[in-house]
Amino acid sequence: MAEYSEYKESGQQWLGKVPSHWNIAKIGTIFDEISKQNFEHKYSKQLQFKFGTIIPKKLNYETEESDWSIIEKYVIVRPNDIVINGLNLNYDLLSFRVGLVKEEGIITSAYIVLRPKEGNNPSYLNYAFKGWDSRKLFHGMGTGVRLTLSWKELKNYYIQIPPKEEQEAIVAYLDKVTADIDKAIAAKERIIASLEERRKIIITHAVTRGISSDTPLKDSGIDWLGEIPAHWETYPVRHFFDFRNGYTPSKVNTSFWTNGTIPWFRMEDIRKSGRFLNKAIQYVTPSALNNGGPFEEGSYILAICTASIGEHAMLIAVRQGGLDVHFLLYVRLGTIL
Repeated sequence: MAEYSEYKESGQQWLGKVPSHWNIAKIGTIFDEISKQNFEHKYSKQLQFKFGTIIPKKLNYETEESDWSIIEKYVIVRPNDIVINGLNLNYDLLSFRVGLVKEEGIITSAYIVLRPKEGNNPSYLNYAFKGWDSRKLFHGMGTGVRLTLSWKELKNYYIQIPPKEEQEAIVAYLDKVTADIDKAIAAKERIIASLEERRKIIITHAVTRGISSDTPLKDSGIDWLGEIPAHWETYPVRHFFDFRNGYTPSKVNTSFWTNGTIPWFRMEDIRKSGRFLNKAIQYVTPSALNNGGPFEEGSYILAICTASIGEHAMLIAVRQGGLDVHFLLYVRLGTIL
């Protein structure tokens, strides 16, 4: 996009200079907070955050009284509302925290729901907040031990506001550019998926058939394994590993999470760092450890439930670490090897 001829100081350190004809306004003057809850039971379509978008949950509550007791406290949202996740700002540095509502429904009241006032383009405001999110500006906001942001604090921050027609031009430009980028990413992802599949095939063949195509084979007696080299043997996994479940220290006890030094590994760590882990997103204190104590360097972690089942990683250069009991199973190579 072309440079503007004149700029002015915004008065906001994080924003710097803006075009001279843009306004700098308090968020509380640009948005209304939406907090009306679903007490009349008019809505059952639940919405949720997913990678910076607001989408329907796969499973919706219908009319059972026990379910209504939960979702009657959810906030009613409509298209063009903007939802901001202001939770755990000092722990969770990965989540996308801004999403634009595309359909009518309800969402947990733990989030901040904003409705743009007349005269502003909701898509522009959504992009503006996503710009904040990409720079992790929300993580310097909020109060409390976990830095939780509420409307009370957010409404006093300032946001840059171009004229309405300029907002629309910016949205049109960003829609096109981001769509082109999404297409390029999708093409690269197809290539990567193909290479990942090829790698899996090569690895599977090497560890189940060996590297020589001339090696005589025999039936392993295990349906999923099939034939293996004739001179190989099969053993139960328990002969080679010690098993132990992970666990989640109480979130209520802030002493477990304040100024922690012990890495606490979750599925998010595997998604961020890959198959070898030496740093964690979150850390706990020694008081958070249960009787099993920390896990040793060289241990493997494996997801045993949910859609992430089978995901795994190895702890490297780590002397001690906790694991999320809901997702991970700890295994350590036994002395037999």
